[in-house]
Amino acid sequence: MNDDARFFFCLSGFVGFTIFFVLALALHNNASMALLHGSLGCMLFSICGRFLLGLLLRANLLARDVVLSQDGNGDAKLDLSSSQTTVDPKDPSIAATQAMSEAATKKTMVEAKA
Repeated sequence: MNDDARFFFCLSGFVGFTIFFVLALALHNNASMALLHGSLGCMLFSICGRFLLGLLLRANLLARDVVLSQDGNGDAKLDLSSSQTTVDPKDPSIAATQAMSEAATKKTMVEAKA
């Protein structure tokens, strides 16, 4: 989803530039003034697109959490161990730190003999 998010951000900025550039060129008949208005429109639309994308991604995460936490009967479907319940699943830095510490402390299951 990160690649799609980046392209959505760029696409919204391009749409803003195009709309403001064409409107300013039609109103002022001056290319430098239209370029200035187009750059301001690009910045405005990209900020609005980023805000909209943040709302969509947050709604997607919340919907996924609801689906994972409940099955058809409303009972909890996930069997979380005590170590996983202390970690906020939405914070990737904490989850990555925990995964790295578990990987460093686990013993290998297969030992090679020479």
